Amino acid sequence: MDEEFDEWFRQNGTRLWHHAMQLTHDKHDAEDVVHACAIRCWLKFREDPSVNWFAYFKKCILNASIDHQRKKKPPTIDFPESIVDMNFRDLAEAVANRNELREQLDKCLGKLPMKLLWVFLLKHLDGIPQTEIAILEDVTPSAINQRLVSARNKLRECLNAYVTGA
Repeated sequence: MDEEFDEWFRQNGTRLWHHAMQLTHDKHDAEDVVHACAIRCWLKFREDPSVNWFAYFKKCILNASIDHQRKKKPPTIDFPESIVDMNFRDLAEAVANRNELREQLDKCLGKLPMKLLWVFLLKHLDGIPQTEIAILEDVTPSAINQRLVSARNKLRECLNAYVTGA
Protein backbone atom coordinates (compact mmCIF):
# COMPACT_ATOMS: atom_id res chain seq x y z
CA MET A 1 0.00 0.00 0.00
CA ASP A 2 2.78 2.46 0.91
CA GLU A 3 4.68 1.84 -2.33
CA GLU A 4 1.48 2.34 -4.29
CA PHE A 5 0.85 5.68 -2.57
CA ASP A 6 4.48 6.76 -3.06
CA GLU A 7 4.31 5.98 -6.77
CA TRP A 8 0.99 7.77 -7.13
CA PHE A 9 2.36 10.84 -5.29
CA ARG A 10 5.48 10.89 -7.49
CA GLN A 11 3.26 10.97 -10.56
CA ASN A 12 0.74 13.54 -9.27
CA GLY A 13 2.64 15.61 -6.71
CA THR A 14 3.61 18.37 -9.13
CA ARG A 15 0.02 18.79 -10.37
CA LEU A 16 -1.21 18.95 -6.79
CA TRP A 17 1.45 21.50 -5.87
CA HIS A 18 0.38 23.67 -8.83
CA HIS A 19 -3.21 23.43 -7.64
CA ALA A 20 -2.11 24.55 -4.17
CA MET A 21 -0.11 27.39 -5.77
CA GLN A 22 -3.25 28.63 -7.54
CA LEU A 23 -5.07 28.73 -4.23
CA THR A 24 -2.37 30.15 -1.96
CA HIS A 25 -0.40 32.31 -4.44
CA ASP A 26 2.79 31.52 -2.53
CA LYS A 27 5.18 28.63 -3.16
CA HIS A 28 6.07 28.12 0.50
CA ASP A 29 2.42 28.09 1.55
CA ALA A 30 1.67 25.67 -1.29
CA GLU A 31 4.41 23.32 -0.08
CA ASP A 32 3.07 23.47 3.48
CA VAL A 33 -0.45 22.70 2.29
CA VAL A 34 0.64 19.79 0.07
CA HIS A 35 2.78 18.26 2.82
CA ALA A 36 -0.03 18.51 5.37
CA CYS A 37 -2.47 16.97 2.91
CA ALA A 38 -0.05 14.21 1.95
CA ILE A 39 0.01 13.03 5.56
CA ARG A 40 -3.77 13.28 5.94
CA CYS A 41 -4.41 11.51 2.66
CA TRP A 42 -1.86 8.78 3.30
CA LEU A 43 -3.65 7.98 6.57
CA LYS A 44 -7.03 8.06 4.81
CA PHE A 45 -5.82 5.80 2.00
CA ARG A 46 -4.53 3.28 4.52
CA GLU A 47 -8.05 3.11 6.00
CA ASP A 48 -9.91 3.01 2.68
CA PRO A 49 -7.87 2.25 -0.46
CA SER A 50 -10.98 2.52 -2.66
CA VAL A 51 -11.08 6.33 -2.27
CA ASN A 52 -10.54 8.40 -5.42
CA TRP A 53 -7.07 9.59 -4.44
CA PHE A 54 -6.79 12.59 -6.72
CA ALA A 55 -10.24 14.01 -5.89
CA TYR A 56 -9.72 13.46 -2.15
CA PHE A 57 -6.28 15.07 -2.23
CA LYS A 58 -7.53 18.02 -4.27
CA LYS A 59 -10.41 18.63 -1.84
CA CYS A 60 -7.94 18.37 1.05
CA ILE A 61 -5.72 20.98 -0.62
CA LEU A 62 -8.69 23.31 -1.07
CA ASN A 63 -9.72 23.04 2.57
CA ALA A 64 -6.15 23.33 3.86
CA SER A 65 -5.55 26.38 1.64
CA ILE A 66 -8.64 28.10 2.99
CA ASP A 67 -7.58 27.32 6.57
CA HIS A 68 -4.06 28.55 5.82
CA GLN A 69 -5.37 31.84 4.36
CA ARG A 70 -7.65 32.41 7.36
CA LYS A 71 -4.70 32.11 9.72
CA LYS A 72 -2.75 34.78 7.87
CA LYS A 73 -2.97 38.46 8.72
CA PRO A 74 -5.78 40.39 7.04
CA PRO A 75 -4.73 42.31 3.93
CA THR A 76 -3.82 45.95 4.21
CA ILE A 77 -6.15 48.53 2.68
CA ASP A 78 -4.85 50.48 -0.28
CA PHE A 79 -6.09 54.05 -0.10
CA PRO A 80 -6.55 56.14 -3.24
CA GLU A 81 -3.90 58.71 -4.17
CA SER A 82 -6.34 61.54 -3.44
CA ILE A 83 -6.09 60.67 0.25
CA VAL A 84 -2.81 62.62 0.46
CA ASP A 85 -4.69 65.85 -0.26
CA MET A 86 -7.30 65.26 2.47
CA ASN A 87 -7.16 67.00 5.81
CA PHE A 88 -7.18 64.89 8.98
CA ARG A 89 -10.94 65.20 9.61
CA ASP A 90 -11.78 64.09 6.05
CA LEU A 91 -9.28 61.25 6.32
CA ALA A 92 -10.73 60.07 9.65
CA GLU A 93 -14.25 60.17 8.18
CA ALA A 94 -13.18 58.20 5.10
CA VAL A 95 -11.55 55.53 7.27
CA ALA A 96 -14.59 55.33 9.56
CA ASN A 97 -16.94 54.95 6.57
CA ARG A 98 -14.76 52.24 5.06
CA ASN A 99 -14.59 50.34 8.35
CA GLU A 100 -18.34 50.67 8.84
CA LEU A 101 -18.99 49.31 5.33
CA ARG A 102 -16.56 46.44 5.92
CA GLU A 103 -18.34 45.54 9.17
CA GLN A 104 -21.69 45.59 7.40
CA LEU A 105 -20.36 43.41 4.59
CA ASP A 106 -19.03 40.94 7.18
CA LYS A 107 -22.49 40.85 8.80
CA CYS A 108 -24.17 40.27 5.45
CA LEU A 109 -21.72 37.50 4.55
CA GLY A 110 -22.38 35.93 7.95
CA LYS A 111 -26.08 35.73 7.13
CA LEU A 112 -25.52 33.69 3.97
CA PRO A 113 -26.17 29.94 4.17
CA MET A 114 -22.91 27.97 4.20
CA LYS A 115 -23.45 26.53 0.68
CA LEU A 116 -23.81 30.03 -0.78
CA LEU A 117 -21.02 31.56 1.30
CA TRP A 118 -18.59 28.78 0.36
CA VAL A 119 -19.18 29.16 -3.38
CA PHE A 120 -19.16 32.98 -3.19
CA LEU A 121 -15.81 33.07 -1.37
CA LEU A 122 -14.20 30.48 -3.62
CA LYS A 123 -15.26 32.41 -6.72
CA HIS A 124 -14.74 36.02 -5.64
CA LEU A 125 -12.06 35.80 -2.96
CA ASP A 126 -9.92 32.94 -4.26
CA GLY A 127 -10.72 33.41 -7.95
CA ILE A 128 -11.45 29.74 -8.58
CA PRO A 129 -13.37 29.15 -11.83
CA GLN A 130 -16.96 27.94 -11.54
CA THR A 131 -16.16 24.70 -13.35
CA GLU A 132 -13.52 23.79 -10.74
CA ILE A 133 -15.88 24.70 -7.91
CA ALA A 134 -18.49 22.43 -9.51
CA ILE A 135 -15.99 19.57 -9.52
CA LEU A 136 -15.07 20.18 -5.89
CA GLU A 137 -18.71 20.39 -4.83
CA ASP A 138 -19.68 17.46 -7.07
CA VAL A 139 -22.51 19.42 -8.73
CA THR A 140 -23.09 20.86 -12.19
CA PRO A 141 -21.63 24.23 -13.21
CA SER A 142 -25.18 25.56 -13.59
CA ALA A 143 -25.86 24.69 -9.94
CA ILE A 144 -22.77 26.69 -8.96
CA ASN A 145 -23.96 29.58 -11.12
CA GLN A 146 -27.36 29.46 -9.39
CA ARG A 147 -25.69 29.53 -5.97
CA LEU A 148 -23.59 32.52 -7.00
CA VAL A 149 -26.64 34.41 -8.28
CA SER A 150 -28.51 33.60 -5.09
CA ALA A 151 -25.57 34.70 -2.90
CA ARG A 152 -25.21 37.99 -4.81
CA ASN A 153 -28.94 38.68 -4.56
CA LYS A 154 -28.94 38.06 -0.80
CA LEU A 155 -25.88 40.29 -0.34
CA ARG A 156 -27.47 43.00 -2.49
CA GLU A 157 -30.67 42.88 -0.38
CA CYS A 158 -28.72 43.03 2.88
CA LEU A 159 -26.48 45.91 1.76
CA ASN A 160 -29.44 47.82 0.27
CA ALA A 161 -31.21 47.55 3.61
CA TYR A 162 -28.11 48.99 5.27
CA VAL A 163 -27.76 51.87 2.75
CA THR A 164 -31.43 52.81 2.87
CA GLY A 165 -31.58 52.39 6.64
CA ALA A 166 -34.43 49.87 6.46
